[in-house]
Order: sequence, then structure tokens, then C-alpha cells
Amino acid sequence: MRVAYSSDPSERAKQLVREGKFGGAGRGQGRPRVKRASEIAAEAAAGHADEIVAALRAGLDPDESAETRSRAADRWLRLVVQEGALAQRERSEDRADADQYARLTADEVRHEFAQMLADAVRSGELPVGDVIELAAAIPDADVIEDVGVDPLL
Repeated sequence: MRVAYSSDPSERAKQLVREGKFGGAGRGQGRPRVKRASEIAAEAAAGHADEIVAALRAGLDPDESAETRSRAADRWLRLVVQEGALAQRERSEDRADADQYARLTADEVRHEFAQMLADAVRSGELPVGDVIELAAAIPDADVIEDVGVDPLL
């Protein structure tokens, strides 16, 4: 039996989405994420951290002009404040994660872990061979829940 689709493009698209034939949320859909210039610069700077710190220290040298020392001190303070804010945000996120897991039962925690493991295998982030190798090293493992990971991925 053939399904009749609306002649209105918007309605037809909604019908197809409801049937799971078009759109919807899913892995790999949408525009691929492009790294921001600030991310690229931060990665490059991380490789030259020693030189950057040396340059900032050199700027604080008493033989430098007052203006140069002031700029160097200002940059150091900005870095300290930014790092402090980032560390605070990370601690807050860690506490939220800990609170989330504290409310879960042991079975729910195992299920969450199994789901994260399965997602990492499906995405290719974690090679399935590594999982099989680790599982083989566990002497008395019981399957808690099969989350549908094909070992032949």
C-alpha cells in the first residue's frame, strides 16, 4: 500500500519526519563542526607555553620600561582571571555530574556507563577490539544489559 503525501512541501516533510524517512536528530547529520580560530590559536599556543611564559617574564624585567612592565603584568592578571573562571566552571560542572550520578542506583550507573561505552564504539572513538581485549581480561564478567553493539563493527 502506498502512502499518500501532501502536495504542500512543508506538510510532506512533516509526514516524512514522522515516518522516520527524513530529517530528525541523528549522528552525522547537519553541518560538520568547524574549529573556531580561537581553538586553533589555543592549540598552537599550548605547544609554545614555555616561550610564552618566558616572554611574559621578560616583560616584567626591571630593565624594561614602565609601560612594558605594566602591559606584561596586565596580561598575566588577565590569564590568571580567565584560568580561575574556567577552573570554577569546570568544578561546577564536575559537581553537577557527581550530583547526577549520586541520585542514580547502581544499575542505572552501570547502564549509563554501558551506553557511553557503546556510543564511543559506534562513533569510532573507541576501537571495538580494545573493548573485547579488556573484556577478555575480566575473569567473571556478567552481562548487565546488551546495548546492541555489534562486535564486528
